[in-house]
Amino acid sequence: MKNTIIKNIIRFALIIFVTAISFSCVDSLNSPYPGTSINNKPGDSISEPIDPPTNLNIVEFTVGKVFGLWWEDNAKNEDGFEIWRKNGSEDYIKIKVLPANSTAYNDTVDNKNVIYAYKVRAFKNSNFSKFSNEVNTAENLGLAAPSELNGEVIPSTTNIKLNWNDNSSNELGFIIERKVINEYEYNEAARVGPNSITWTDTSDKLQTGLTIYYRVKAYNTTDFSNYSNIFSITL
Repeated sequence: MKNTIIKNIIRFALIIFVTAISFSCVDSLNSPYPGTSINNKPGDSISEPIDPPTNLNIVEFTVGKVFGLWWEDNAKNEDGFEIWRKNGSEDYIKIKVLPANSTAYNDTVDNKNVIYAYKVRAFKNSNFSKFSNEVNTAENLGLAAPSELNGEVIPSTTNIKLNWNDNSSNELGFIIERKVINEYEYNEAARVGPNSITWTDTSDKLQTGLTIYYRVKAYNTTDFSNYSNIFSITL
């Protein structure tokens, strides 16, 4: 009795296996696309790889506000591209979807004091390429020079208050240089922090009747900006 049960189990398993193989063969033979199921067409069962964009670059068009991105489109079958952005230490989020064959995008940011990072990927339907290289708003942008340097004598003193426009978004600070009329070279008078737009000179060099010349430049760990305009004032 026991042997009969085992034989029936084996016979039933073989019937199921042969039936499954037969249906698979019929399905494949009836398919209009050799090597695929009758219910699928080429590309449905195995997605064609999407080549990722490469050489993502960034440029600053408007200081601390508008940044241009451009990349190489290596895909031949994409539906479009996704632009992803990260604000400071936050996670990446998708900010824009572009049509196929796109190779550039301009992004406007809200805060010039935040470093924004970007990456791009291609997509087709629900399939995605790998991401491009990453770039950020602090990369290779140089330093924009401060501008509109001006100043005034503080009433009842010989102190001079300077003001300027901060045009850079990635500086560590500003260097103020000073020269009195009888000196040949400028000398560093002070350094102030990032985003500074004013400084007051209280040096004992400032005496009534002297003409003082000033200029300002931005700096960071790797670079210096050009100088601002020269501002002169007579005490």
